[in-house]
Amino acid sequence: MRFVKRLLLITLVLVVAASAKSKQAPLSPAFAAAKTVCLYGPVDSINQMFAELQEWGRYKVVADCDAADLVIGTRFGDGATAMVVADKRGEDATILYQDVTYSRGLLNGRSATRVLIKKLRKRIESTE
Repeated sequence: MRFVKRLLLITLVLVVAASAKSKQAPLSPAFAAAKTVCLYGPVDSINQMFAELQEWGRYKVVADCDAADLVIGTRFGDGATAMVVADKRGEDATILYQDVTYSRGLLNGRSATRVLIKKLRKRIESTE
């Protein structure tokens, strides 16, 4: 009987975990197709994004946003950092992804910009 209860508990945990993962919309195929990114935002944020992207090595960072496949931008305000990724291919930019992190004392000295890039990286790598 104990074994059955444990098995049911483990099954329940796995089902809940699987359903939590499936609540996110699938990422656009543009992330897989993109080769270049342009960074936009405050200089300190750009430097942090650049460092994370260089470490990752997936995208080449270019200075000309008109020539980039994706544009990654950040903005700060009210203790939060927001990040938006837009697809620049085609006539109009299309927002593909956005995220926000609240940084007031929650990040234990970690950079909010770096946290957002790492979350995006994890999300992209989990869909491959």
